[in-house]
Amino acid sequence: MKPSVEMAVLDLPERCHTVLPGLPAGNNVALCVRGESGVRLTALDLGPSIHAGAIVRAFNASLGINVEQEKAMLAGCLFGWASFLYPRASISAHAATPVLH
Repeated sequence: MKPSVEMAVLDLPERCHTVLPGLPAGNNVALCVRGESGVRLTALDLGPSIHAGAIVRAFNASLGINVEQEKAMLAGCLFGWASFLYPRASISAHAATPVLH
C-alpha cells in the first residue's frame, strides 16, 4: 500500500535550509517550509554551493534533519507535496516551474 501524502509530510521537519545549485554564491541558501509552495531565499552568504552545502547540511543535522528529509522538503516546495513519494524520473517528467519567493 502506498503511504499517504499526509503521513509522509508529517515525517518531515517544519522547516529546513537548503542550497539551490546554479544560483550565485551569496544568494543560494533558501528556507523550505513544510506545506508551502516555493522556497524563501535568505540573505545568508555561505560562499560557493559546495561550501554552503556542507555548512547547511551540518546546520540541519544539528537540528536532527537528515539529507533525505532536506531533499524531500525541497522537492515538496518546488514540485508539490506528493512529489517526493514518486521515483525521481516521475518528478522530472512532471515538474512544474519552481517558485522562488
